[in-house]
Amino acid sequence: MRTLFLLLCACPGALAACPSNEVPVFTCLTDANKEIRVCQGAKEITYRYGSLRKAPELTLSEANGALEWEHGEAPSAGILDYLTFRNGSTRYLIEHQSAYEDPNDASAHLTIVHGETRRMIECVSQLHFNPKAIKAQPKALIEALPQL
Repeated sequence: MRTLFLLLCACPGALAACPSNEVPVFTCLTDANKEIRVCQGAKEITYRYGSLRKAPELTLSEANGALEWEHGEAPSAGILDYLTFRNGSTRYLIEHQSAYEDPNDASAHLTIVHGETRRMIECVSQLHFNPKAIKAQPKALIEALPQL
């Protein structure tokens, strides 16, 4: 146990883990040097955003049945997944794209939508996506972008 603690402390860029009663769905380090974490619990899925090794600046949860998850394939783009979390009139849309031939060849970003304003935050490292952990049912991806 002591070795694990020392190893985590020695890795300044290591992302925080999900709480022990949740399963990691999505993690990444952004170009703003913040982390995005999505963790699946028994009855809800939770989005967390904030500085490394600090309490999240924003935490949003959706009941499993209420999560907006779109999944599908796009010609020449690969496999696409969109996870949307809401906070009043603001939406936080995580887009994950992976290549057909190599699921490890992936990219992701977060788009924050408030009215007509859109802000995109790129994931630059430590990208992980585990769609099998999501308990919600995906909707078929109909267009290149989900309806915002």
